[in-house]
Amino acid sequence: MAFDFLEVKKKARLALHETLAVSAIFIDKDTKHPVDCRVRVHTKIQLSGDIDYQGFAELSSGHVFVHLLREDAENLDVREGDYLVFDEKLYRFDTRREDDGILLESWYAVYDRWLEHDEVAALENGDTSWL
Repeated sequence: MAFDFLEVKKKARLALHETLAVSAIFIDKDTKHPVDCRVRVHTKIQLSGDIDYQGFAELSSGHVFVHLLREDAENLDVREGDYLVFDEKLYRFDTRREDDGILLESWYAVYDRWLEHDEVAALENGDTSWL
């Protein structure tokens, strides 16, 4: 029996995704319909500034990576401009990343803003009229 590296890689990615995925809410940009989903979100913090000579640095975290199972991404029909709510923050899907097509679909998403308390409460009732 031949060793199937691709199958091993797929199983490992699935185990990783299932272990680290968090609950989020996907919102279609056109219908504004909220759908519960499981995603892996990777925040990217970038350090910039003239640290060596002037001793200051600025932290920036405007983009995140969002990983979804390919099947979930297809079912949600994820497109540029759609929204994701995670940890009471609103993100907008920006650019789909090239991937190897094995299991996951990955996107860059842009941080939009923190949700207000009344928006969180409305979203819990399926109301996205605030968007």
